[in-house]
Amino acid sequence: MVRQKTLLLFAGIVWLIAGGNVLKIGLETYQDHLSSGNLLLSVLVFLIFWFMIFGPMTKKHQQRILSYSGKRYFW
Repeated sequence: MVRQKTLLLFAGIVWLIAGGNVLKIGLETYQDHLSSGNLLLSVLVFLIFWFMIFGPMTKKHQQRILSYSGKRYFW
């Protein structure tokens, strides 16, 4: 059983690995088609997703994990 902060660390590591895989796929895709327009569009899409989906979702799950009392199983 682990504490809330450890659960947050595990969640962060899992999402970091997932994000790294998405970045790897994106870089491989853009390898032959990299242009300033594609790069700008990618940054714009990322910002929209971050502020409308991932940011609020992160805060919601962080609050949920920190509200646990005592130790929990990491899964």
